Amino acid sequence: MPLPYTGRCLCDATRYRVTEEPLTVYACHCTDCQKRSGSAFGLSMWVNRSAIELAALWRDRP
Repeated sequence: MPLPYTGRCLCDATRYRVTEEPLTVYACHCTDCQKRSGSAFGLSMWVNRSAIELAALWRDRP
């Protein structure tokens, strides 16, 4: 997948951009990750702090 990686939370209040390859990517099968993802596992990745840019897009809610 080409860099940068971008994403957002479901409500679109926070967006992120990753500018370097992750240090590691892993699947966690704990109960909390299963509940959060609605799946048998949750995927996560570790990145260098300098490689991530966060933007909060605060909006008024109806």
